[in-house]
Amino acid sequence: MEAREEEMEQPCWADMLPEALAKIFSFLPLHDLLHSIPFICSAWRKASLDAACWTHVDLSLWCCGKDTQTYSKMLSLVLNRSRGTLQQIVAPNLIKDSMLQMIACSGQSLQALQIRNSALSEDCLCQLAPRFTALTYLDIRGRSFSSRALVEAYGKHCPSIKKLALDIVEIRGGVGATSIARIMPRLTHLELCGSFSDTGLRALLENCLTLECLDLQGCWSITLKETTILEARAKLKEFRLPAGENRKCPRLAVG
Repeated sequence: MEAREEEMEQPCWADMLPEALAKIFSFLPLHDLLHSIPFICSAWRKASLDAACWTHVDLSLWCCGKDTQTYSKMLSLVLNRSRGTLQQIVAPNLIKDSMLQMIACSGQSLQALQIRNSALSEDCLCQLAPRFTALTYLDIRGRSFSSRALVEAYGKHCPSIKKLALDIVEIRGGVGATSIARIMPRLTHLELCGSFSDTGLRALLENCLTLECLDLQGCWSITLKETTILEARAKLKEFRLPAGENRKCPRLAVG
């Protein structure tokens, strides 16, 4: 009798609504979604193909060591399954411009684009900016760009961007913090890697009035005045400096 009661209380996953299954499966790692779930039963396989499972895609673990052809095939698979509903994608180490073009074709609903350490041309990134109008988060760290064109393109076509992570070049005409401050004043989170100057920090503090977090831990060349750092500490919720900079100024321990 007890065994029968326990059996009755056990939920029958195969009988769950496909929409409910798809919602649950959307939280699973990519490997499980591709290599485990589809082989449990026909109902699970059908649910795993639902676009709702593919709105958030993370290829960061899977892509390690993959060649261009294999990576492109996987990218094509996940994008096709999302059927235009893609909201977030983590796809580091993109090797060819054509791979970003594939993402752009499914980018009408994309809110977060994280493509660190990708070998993409600046021309391609700029040309595709109008395809990513819904972006709120852009992460393209790992490649330095020599002009302001990139920041200008995404500042113009993606006005909803609040979080930005990129490498900067603090030279005349380069993608410096002053350009970011002028073109993207509505940022709330900014992560920079490269060289950084006191002029850049002051420009960010004066223009980006909604800025809450400034992460400079990836910068290897920093020239900042202590007074400006103290001002940043007072204005920002989070202000992160490289460990070496904090050792130079003991009073400026990371908060």
